Amino acid sequence: MSWTQYWTEVLRVLTLRDVVPAVMKTAVFGYLIGLVGCYTGYRPRAERREWAGPPPGAWWLSIFLVLVADVVLVKMIQLVTSWLG
Repeated sequence: MSWTQYWTEVLRVLTLRDVVPAVMKTAVFGYLIGLVGCYTGYRPRAERREWAGPPPGAWWLSIFLVLVADVVLVKMIQLVTSWLG
């Protein structure tokens, strides 16, 4: 199969209904992880006077928010796709 045939077939089968939810979820997850990193990294702490690695608690808060956001986004996507038909 040539490169042109491959891309022609991919674009024929792929629809916005397939692409938009994945791109939206990726953007939301990235935003949440960045937000948690900035919040926990810039929050002043008396016991931290120098860089000693990532702030404690940032990893589990990121994972928790991504899981919650995934549940919410999946439900929203299901509602929108059922509403659109």
